Parts: sequence; C-alpha cells; structure tokens
Amino acid sequence: MRGADRQVADRPTGCSTHAVRAAGVTGTRTLTVDLTGVTHLASTGVAALHQLTVLHKDNGTILCLYAPGGASPGKSPGSDCSQRGARRCCRLAWMHRPGRECAALCRTGVRAYQRFHERTSGELDVSNHFTGLSLGSPLGDPRLDLCDLYAFAAPGDRSRTVLILNANPGADALHPDAVYRLNIDNDGDDLVDIAFSWVFSPPAADGGQTYSVFMATGAQARSPEAGGVRIVADAAVSFGPQANVVSSGSFMVAVGSRSDAFYFDFDGIKNLFDTSGNRNFTAPHLSGRSPWTGVDSNATANVCSMAIELPTAELKPGPELRIWGRCSVLRDGELVHVDRAGHPSMSSFFNTDETKEEYNASEPVHDRSRWTDQFVHLLGHTGGYTREEAVAALDEHGLLPDMLRFDPTRPAKYPNGRTFTEDVIDIRVALLTRNEAPPTGLKPHTDIMDRFPYLGAPHPAAIS
Repeated sequence: MRGADRQVADRPTGCSTHAVRAAGVTGTRTLTVDLTGVTHLASTGVAALHQLTVLHKDNGTILCLYAPGGASPGKSPGSDCSQRGARRCCRLAWMHRPGRECAALCRTGVRAYQRFHERTSGELDVSNHFTGLSLGSPLGDPRLDLCDLYAFAAPGDRSRTVLILNANPGADALHPDAVYRLNIDNDGDDLVDIAFSWVFSPPAADGGQTYSVFMATGAQARSPEAGGVRIVADAAVSFGPQANVVSSGSFMVAVGSRSDAFYFDFDGIKNLFDTSGNRNFTAPHLSGRSPWTGVDSNATANVCSMAIELPTAELKPGPELRIWGRCSVLRDGELVHVDRAGHPSMSSFFNTDETKEEYNASEPVHDRSRWTDQFVHLLGHTGGYTREEAVAALDEHGLLPDMLRFDPTRPAKYPNGRTFTEDVIDIRVALLTRNEAPPTGLKPHTDIMDRFPYLGAPHPAAIS
C-alpha cells in the first residue's frame, strides 16, 4: 500500500468492505485495508493501525487487515480467503465503541500508514522478526509469535541465571488464551524437566494486563497446561519505560514492553538470497558485491519480554541446560502448540509454508529424525553441501534438536547460551553459505541495561 495506490480490498470471506465514513457515524462498520505488496506486515502500517485500535476495545467498528499471499503489487487480492494464500493473510478484528472516536481513529490510522510509508518506505518502530520471507505469525496472530530466547549468567553474580523469552513484535498485550513457556532439559534426554509458564488476563479497558507465572518439575512439566507452583500471581505487565520487577523468594520476574535487542539487516537478507516465486531462502547471490545495506531493521523496535532471574542451582544443570520456548493457544478446548523458539533464526531460514506449522508444533526430542533431511536439502541449495557435509555442519553447530544449550560454568556467548551482543544473523548466514557471505557489519544495540530485566526501556511510538 503506497500513498495514493492504497485501495479497498476485495472482500475476504467473513469480512465486509464498508469504509469508515465521517466522524460521528454509529453502528458497526468494517474498514478493509489492502496490504498487497507489503513484504513484512510487522514492520509496516499494520502496527500503527493495531496500536491505535488496541486502545479502544469497546467500540462498534471492526478493523479488518487483509494481505493475500502471492498477490502481485498493485492488484486487488482475490476474495477467497480459503485459498492457500490465506495462510499469509492478516485479519485482525476488534470491537469498538460507536461514534466520533472510532471513525477518527480508523481514518487517522490509515493516514499514519500513508505518511510512514511515504517517509520511511514502510519502516515503523516495531519489531521486524521475520519467520522467512513469506512466512507469517502463527495463526496470523503476532501475539503468538515467539521472537528470541536468551540465556546467560547474571552480571556480577555467576551463581544466578537469566532466561528471557521475547514475543509479539507488536509489543502490546499478549494472548489471554495462550500459555507462554520456557522449557528446560537438565539431563540431556531432550525432554522437559523444568517448565516456567506465563499466563495472561484479558486486556482491561485501558489496555492494561496482568500475568501469573508457574514453575513445574518432572512429569508435571511435560503437561501443556500452566501447572506447578505459582511463583507470581496477577502482577502488572509494564507498557511504559519503567519495568515492573517482581521479587518472589530468590526469583525475580518482569514482563512488559521492552526495547528489542535483536539486530539484523532485512533488506540485506533479501538481497543475498533468491526468493523468487515466494520461495523461502534458497540460492544466495554471491557476486562479489556485498548484499548488506548497513541498516539495522530493528534499531528502534520493541517486543513484549518475559524475563526471569533465579539461582542456577534451581535449574539443576548437569552441567548443560537445554532450553526452548513454547507458545500454545486454546483452540476448541485444547491447548495447541503454535510456536517454538530455541536457536535464533532457525524457522526463519529452514522452514517453508508447508512445514512451519508442523515444525512449530513438534517436540525437540523428534527433531533429528523428522527435520534432518529438510535441513540437509536447504544447505545443499545455499552452500553446496553434500549430505555428509551438511549433517556434520548441523552437528557441529548443534542445531538439531532445536534447543538453546547453556553450560553455566562457561561464559555465555552463542552458541553457549545467548547474550544481546552476538550477531546471530552473521553466524547463521555463514553456516548457510559456507562462509562465502561477508559479515553484516552491524553493531549491537546500546540501550542494554546492567540490571534486571536487562533489555532497555521501550522506544516511544512514533505515529504522530
């Protein structure tokens, strides 16, 4: 959607296309915005519109954002949302209070999008966590999108471990029907031994939200439910600059919008890899000219961060910990696994539309048997690996099973845990291209704190 080229989309199934009219209109209206040609929804006007609407959850207007998969820029998308492209459509609806506020709200959101697209080529201050060039958020809902996982010793006290799971590139409220988890294997069998689960209340009228945290061990940790001992009850999620740090015995916990530490050059990645025909990352362009633009796509992005710091002894490392994040959401009365996070930028590079749902739902204990062939195939395209070479490289990097390994007796630096300073895209691209691609040249963010929860204050919204 570029300036005057914005058009109202053809109607997807279940979405009408009434435009929001003048201020003061009452009743239920639907605004449908065509986002054909937008490469990455989370870094464009969807975020601006979303931020505007979440503040007004009681209105009577439905905002419908529709981005079809595979549609050509400048063309109206097809109306059949049941087609394969619907997996990449973003249909977000919120009920709003009828009246002046609603109509002005939606008009302002569209204009804000236009202004940002014209001024910054679509870059907004939201986290640009790509899950492949053509892959979107789980179930089309960014609240369910796990972004990054970190594990390191607490600065100044190596007897304590910090675990951070970031989600939701929109950096607002998390899903009230989801369970966000940190799973830990401490004996090397690739099964959960300790689980920390976060659950969230429905957002209040003012946008506020509370959360509780549970710690489960043994067999109870392998249940998808949030079980075990409740270590935090109904604490407030922080959306402002001041983190709400909760102490519970020897544990510290914080949840809220924070500055995103992940840095990468998204346009450079698009320059490097052949993605024609909506393919994911395949043959790289290695012509001798650097693909990198030198621009950090996440320089002013935010995420919703779930952080916990605790005595390392509570985790019983033996001596290594294997850690992965999990997001599950209630569907038809059952918790369904919709995302996972272990090594950085795994699903981004190694998955496809056809496999991402199965991969996100699968368990690490099955990774080697299920995913080795697919990963080997990709490495054959990107780096000319033979099967034997690819398997050896996957083993050397410890990518399968997809769990972040952390030995607390050693300094944390990816792949032993992960801190905020490692250029994980450099590391991943070097593997994919057999060290043929030049380094990105990007630097870590400078707003990291030396105290819990360590991620900096969220960047202010810039949609005025």
